[in-house]
Amino acid sequence: MDTQREKFLWGDIHEEAGKERVEEGGPMEVYGTTALLAALFNITVGMWIFRKNPHSKVAHRFLIATILLAVWGAAEALTKFSPNEQMSLLWVKISYVPFFILLAVLYYVVHYASEGRWRTIYYISRVLYVAFIMLLFTDSFIQKTSATPYGYEPVYGWIFPYFAFTHMAMMALGISLLYAVRMKWKGLGRIHQIDVMIYTFVISMVFVYTFELLSPLFGWGLPKIGSVFSIFITIVSRRTYIQYSHVIFPTLQKQVSTNDALCGALCSVCTSFYAGRCKSCAMGEEKKREKCTIYLCAKEHATNCPTCGRMLTCETYRDHREECPFLDPVKVLPSGISYRIESVDYTAGRKIFRDRMIRGDFGLVVSREHPDIFFSTWEMEQPPLIWLSHEEEKRWTINPTSLAKLTHIIDDFIKKVPFSCVLFEGIEYLVIYNSFDTIMKLVCSVDEEVTQNKCRFILSYDPRAFDEEKCAILERDLRQIPESYAVDG
Repeated sequence: MDTQREKFLWGDIHEEAGKERVEEGGPMEVYGTTALLAALFNITVGMWIFRKNPHSKVAHRFLIATILLAVWGAAEALTKFSPNEQMSLLWVKISYVPFFILLAVLYYVVHYASEGRWRTIYYISRVLYVAFIMLLFTDSFIQKTSATPYGYEPVYGWIFPYFAFTHMAMMALGISLLYAVRMKWKGLGRIHQIDVMIYTFVISMVFVYTFELLSPLFGWGLPKIGSVFSIFITIVSRRTYIQYSHVIFPTLQKQVSTNDALCGALCSVCTSFYAGRCKSCAMGEEKKREKCTIYLCAKEHATNCPTCGRMLTCETYRDHREECPFLDPVKVLPSGISYRIESVDYTAGRKIFRDRMIRGDFGLVVSREHPDIFFSTWEMEQPPLIWLSHEEEKRWTINPTSLAKLTHIIDDFIKKVPFSCVLFEGIEYLVIYNSFDTIMKLVCSVDEEVTQNKCRFILSYDPRAFDEEKCAILERDLRQIPESYAVDG
């Protein structure tokens, strides 16, 4: 028995010295703290993704996965910090539960990524982790814990080698099947973001197995801190798993994909979607989705428009961007037109601008308000903002007298970015330093670019700042926002 213990784990020769190090601290504090920090990182990323997409089932499942990783790391940390062998034995057994479930998670992805193939292997993986968990709480798997320089470490039983080789063989098979599925996905580049996720997962599992299984098998004397390497899986999966869910889960797209459309429309934060007036593309009928040219293009190339490198020059996107079969008729705001909106506090204009960004427009803001204040309640990705100010030390500020520079920036943005929406505030401030006629020349110049490039320009202003003649000019040159264009919130 002593020979077996020495081969598989630390053995008696380290136990006395280990107890002294456990009492004094030392390496166990380093490894225990590292495992705990990894657990906190995993759960933080999972909660962050879930808060950004609270109605997404993909984000919900990602959160569950990070919770399992966090439990794994926390249990390993508590094993190191345990005051006695009894507590450490409990925590080390708990730490193996997520490790067992990891196999089932992998085969879950393989099963649905392959559109239902390898169903038998998927169910075998589920049976295996249940069987492993049942054996976990017997002496056949873990006999006890032993004090080492790294804190308490498990002393394994006779069944551990069989478990280790079974787990590694199933993991290797699962990764091979997943890669075989990936090679059948058309439209992916030679090195796609999904490939990076798979490669990182493989490398991370090599380190995990080294610390969790190979070290006790071959007597390498490494601490049990495999959960630390799970952070690399979380980092690469944070974006890939969510963003390419339509590729990874093709048969469950309606159930598990995010509510956001492949064209870039943010249905997940759209009030019309939650009010039931407009169906999300990702949650709609497949036959209706296939009427959208952009959807078919994105599906063929296994991507979505915001991450496609050709988006800004894509003719398909430019020609079919506003042909969404799920579009709420009330939300139609014709492009190629400059609009005006009278608002004392700019609130109405900002609501419409936010709605256009949700609809997938690229935004640009010109405002007298500092970006930190303007975006203080902004829950989406912030568009570029030009701050009208004399403090020109910032690259995103424009002096109110530099109208030529301001005009050039807006015109250049409209030319380069398809279906952009420009929100212009602060015309009252510009009048202080420029004549009204000069400012109207700027507006007319921008209006020409808007017409040619199918964009939208929204001038938000306080009518109290101008006399009747100037208001009449604004009403003549700019179209009023349609009353039917309702924006909630």
